[in-house]
Amino acid sequence: MALFDVLAAAPDAWAYAAGGTVRCRLTLIGSASSAERWVDWMSAQLCGHFSLASPPPPPSTPPQAEATALPDERQQDAPGRRCFFSSPPHVVLAGHAVEPGARLAFDVVGTLPDGLPPSHHGDLARIEYVAVLTVRMMRPPSEPSSGWRRGPICRLRVPLRVLLCGRS
Repeated sequence: MALFDVLAAAPDAWAYAAGGTVRCRLTLIGSASSAERWVDWMSAQLCGHFSLASPPPPPSTPPQAEATALPDERQQDAPGRRCFFSSPPHVVLAGHAVEPGARLAFDVVGTLPDGLPPSHHGDLARIEYVAVLTVRMMRPPSEPSSGWRRGPICRLRVPLRVLLCGRS
């Protein structure tokens, strides 16, 4: 059972030019069938990956146990896949209760640097860009005398397309 759903929407399109500004509206929706959940923190990061003859990463990854700092997508490289662009992770939400059925909406804005190669999905090589949403939930107490515990870290990758635009 999902603790919450995440909707991602772009006001203009999912395609951007190098040097352009990426704007995403993310909506967190609490599961109607679960109790209140607490978001420890949620962060967003823009990344570009280059890979050779390997499939793209899954849209979301399984939860991780513990982390001492904000996860950085540059550290998530798989064999044959390399992160060549990464914005710093930015906290977009922290310490917030999510009621069942409640909707929390927020905007994520970032700027792509100039000179990035365009997105490419070829047979031998791929260049892909993603907005990575990372969240850690708090676990409710298992007994009245125990306290809240940090839950697993979950990631969602939202694909973006970077276009090659000529300069006038």
